[in-house]
Amino acid sequence: MGARSQTAFDRTRDSLKAEGPFVSIVVVNYNDKEFLKPCLDSILRMNYQNFEVVLVDNHSTDGSVEFASKHYGNRIVTAEIQKNIGYGPAINIGVEYCRGKYLVFLNPDLEVDPDFLKEAVRELELDASIGLAQCKIMCLNDRKRIQSLGEVLDPYCSGPMSIWGGEIDNGLYDEKYEITYPMGAATIARRSLIEKIGLFDPDWFADDGDIGWRAWLAGSRVVTLPKSIVYHKGQATFKRVGPRKHFFAARARPYMIIKNAECGNLIRLLPQCLLLGLRDIIALLTRSDIGAKYMILGLLSVLRHFDLIWKRRLEAQTLRMTPDDEIFKHFMKTNIALCLARRRSHWKLLVWGQNDYHLVLRTS
Repeated sequence: MGARSQTAFDRTRDSLKAEGPFVSIVVVNYNDKEFLKPCLDSILRMNYQNFEVVLVDNHSTDGSVEFASKHYGNRIVTAEIQKNIGYGPAINIGVEYCRGKYLVFLNPDLEVDPDFLKEAVRELELDASIGLAQCKIMCLNDRKRIQSLGEVLDPYCSGPMSIWGGEIDNGLYDEKYEITYPMGAATIARRSLIEKIGLFDPDWFADDGDIGWRAWLAGSRVVTLPKSIVYHKGQATFKRVGPRKHFFAARARPYMIIKNAECGNLIRLLPQCLLLGLRDIIALLTRSDIGAKYMILGLLSVLRHFDLIWKRRLEAQTLRMTPDDEIFKHFMKTNIALCLARRRSHWKLLVWGQNDYHLVLRTS
């Protein structure tokens, strides 16, 4: 018999294979209608076409869903949630709709560079050790200024710092850094890693540090991809949370240590983490800031749900392929005294080299 003639389906399939692996992009939206058009338009204009877009809507009331349906139709998949469950849990729902080899998680208040996805896929295809990555995030309103080349935590989880955040990109910031975790605004994940370590913790409203720590636990690398670029407004979506952000921060810090640290480090780091939380509560109380109330509630939430947190710890520790001594190489080099004295306006992250990140006093 002669060779079967190639059908239109076959030609489409072969074309997609030539373009690279299939990628799923999840955009989480909550009352961000004003950003949806520039965000989705930039995605649909990319120089990489083998992808799908899943828009997860956290019960918006600004007409976001109607706008997306009218203007994009079947070019995107829309998943509507009946209440605002937060960024991480919404990503988890979005992934249920995804078919891609790689998963991309985006905030709506950004625009992607035309080569954003092509560069990201190329790097992940070339290096199988990378399980989780962040692109180069530039400022939307100042496109030569870096917002983040990766996020770095200190061991007490007192707060992240962005690599080269605020610097003008003059062509010297193209190194692929190993980082603690990727900023949730633009995260790229290998699906096989997500199937191994799980998605975002469903008990958290939003915390991307935990998934980065779990990736390192499981023996995967977490890096930045400096040739994959997005332009991000920043805080446009999270600011609507208001003072409740203090609740989520206060809860996330001890939660992350309890869940992911080895026993010895758990005993050593947790009291110091709680001491830093107390410092922040006192600072807010001196300003009569209602955030102090939310921080106290966040810490009480950890006590109230300790049995659940311990269950999550047991699950996370089954992933462990990497000891903490190796994982903490991708954290900030600092100590509890510096962290107690820290105020973000007075301190900065000094990058001396790969895995050599130091918290230092800002002199200018």
